[in-house]
Order: sequence, then structure tokens, then C-alpha cells
Amino acid sequence: MPRSFKRKGLITRQHVEYRGSLHLSGHVRIGGNLTVHGDLRSDQALFCLGRVTVHGRMTANDVFAGCGLEVKGDLEAKRVVVHGNSAAVQNFDEIAEEMISLLPARPRELDSPDFCTDLEVLVDDGTLLDLESDTQEYALQVGGDCSCHGLKSSGPIDVRGTWRASDVDALGLPAHANEIRVTGSLTCGSLQSPNDIQVYDNLYCVEVECRRLEVYGLAEAEHTILTSGPDGLSTGAVQDTYGQIFDTESGRDPLAKTRAEQVTPSLACGSIKAGSVSSFGSIRADTTIECKNYLKAHRSITAGVSIITGREHGILAGIGVPRGQWLTAGFVCAPERPPRILTGTYRKLGRRRASGVLQPMTLPRSPRG
Repeated sequence: MPRSFKRKGLITRQHVEYRGSLHLSGHVRIGGNLTVHGDLRSDQALFCLGRVTVHGRMTANDVFAGCGLEVKGDLEAKRVVVHGNSAAVQNFDEIAEEMISLLPARPRELDSPDFCTDLEVLVDDGTLLDLESDTQEYALQVGGDCSCHGLKSSGPIDVRGTWRASDVDALGLPAHANEIRVTGSLTCGSLQSPNDIQVYDNLYCVEVECRRLEVYGLAEAEHTILTSGPDGLSTGAVQDTYGQIFDTESGRDPLAKTRAEQVTPSLACGSIKAGSVSSFGSIRADTTIECKNYLKAHRSITAGVSIITGREHGILAGIGVPRGQWLTAGFVCAPERPPRILTGTYRKLGRRRASGVLQPMTLPRSPRG
């Protein structure tokens, strides 16, 4: 079996490859690629001008990877800065300058007459040629779960497991993960997940597609926000609502007798601003919904302040339930009736309950006959 090895620090202008698990307890500065055929643990900051590849699990403090980071197992780090190799080929001088600016101490080689630039301090000529000829699709690729406090990436991101982070800035590039939990803000290009995405601050992206989306602040997408999952229950019986929104055979709505505060909408945000919005369940915004094109929901649409759509488009609510159920399951709810309601029934916003959940005014009881 490959042995585990502990080393205090590592500074080199060339590639590093180790067969086995590696524990680095000191400062690490590598001018080429770092490849570990096992687990990698780095107690202090790890700076690599090339690509970091770990065939096991990686646990680190701060990580800088100039040509990307690939971890076959789980990744746990405090802060991660990665650059995609396609961009790095043209900007190695800039990346070297950024890397040196982040180092805890100024390299002594910068004062030597043998080195003219930051790039020459970090990497030798032969290693640099290898880096320029090697291209990878993703800047960050994790085969398991990814947990980091801060993440900045200039290339696409792919996380096969659950992605948990505090703040993410992907500089407008694609990001994909099995499940996403961000306790701060998230900025990226195309954002995709087959499961749920939860952002505790603001979300800024080109487009987002997932099963359910919950954003505590503003969810802003240049193009489309799409949630493909139905509403759920916050009381433990979520699995009962993962099928059809409305059972057309029995004519039964599984959420009809559920209190509003117990329902988890497919799309729930503080406010929404997008090109178009579509949800397989309900849509709920604490303040405003602003949509340039169509606003579509299979169930109800609720906003605490206002709902705005494009003049040549409109609101399509209740498209997943029969017309006879629009009043209870396919309504459009806001303080004032929004224009261009194409499907669904308008219901005026009622008073907020103690739970803080937005609800329409109570329907009058039917007279007894």
C-alpha cells in the first residue's frame, strides 16, 4: 500500500507528484503541477501555479491553484482561489503576480538579479511550457462534497456531491453541483443542480435551473429561473408531495388542507428579478417579482409588494391544476391586482400571520343551503 508522508514545507519551481497520502504542515509554494495519489492535508496556505490534482480527500486552509483544482473525493478548505487553464494560458504573468501578492511573505528571489519577473521566480521555463500545453475543462472539479468558507473561480465549477460555502464568486462562469448551500452570496453564470439550491444572501447569475430554489435575499438572473420540483412540506411528510402536483385520476390536491406556513414553495425568495421565471410548484417572494417575459407557475404566485411582467407577456398561474382549483391552489396574490393575469385567479394579500408567511385573504364561507 502507498505510505503516508509528512513534510513541513515545500518550495519548488517544478512539478510535484507523490504516490500515497501527503501531509504538509508548513508553507507550500509550487511552480508546476501538484499531483497526490492519495489524501492531501495542508495545515497552512498552499500556493500552486499549476493544477492541483488529489486522487483522495483534500483538507486545507487556503488554496491557490493557478490552473485549476481537481479532487476525486471530498474537499474541505477555508478559502479557495482557482483559475481555469484556458484563461491561464494567456494570463500566466497576471496569475503569477496575483499569487505573489497573496503569499504570506515576499519571496527573497525577487531581490535577486537572476530573476526579472514574478513568473520567473515561481516557475522554470520547462515547467511553464508543460503548463501552457495542458488544458482542462473545469477550474474546480470535486468528486464528493465541497465545503469552503470563500470561493473565487475564473473557470467552470463541477461538484458531484453537496456544495456548502459562505461566499462564492465564479466571475460569471458555469457552476454545477448535486446540491448547493451557500450561507453568503453567490455570483456565477449558469447555475445548475438536480436537487435543491439554498442561498442565505443574494444570488446573481445568468440562469439557474434546479429542483427547488430558496434565496433569502434577491434572486437575479439575466435570463431564466427554472425550478422543476413541486412544493414540499416542512413538517416531515415531504415525500408525499414529490409526485404530481395534482392527482388527475382522483381529483385530489395533496396540499389542499395544509396550512400555508407548512408548505415549502418550489421557488421562494426575498425578491425576484429575471428575464423569465418558471416553477413546477408555487412561487413566493417577500417583496417584488419583476419578470421581463412570462411568469409561470404550476400552482400559486405570491408577492408581498408587487408583480411586474413584460408588456407583451403576462402571468400564468395554476397551469398544473384544474381551473376549478385556481381559487385555492392556482391563485395570483399581491396587495394590488397585477396586470396581464392570463391564467389563475387573483386573490388580495391578507395580513401576515405570526409565522411571517405571506397568505391571501381568507375566502368567505359558502352559504349553507
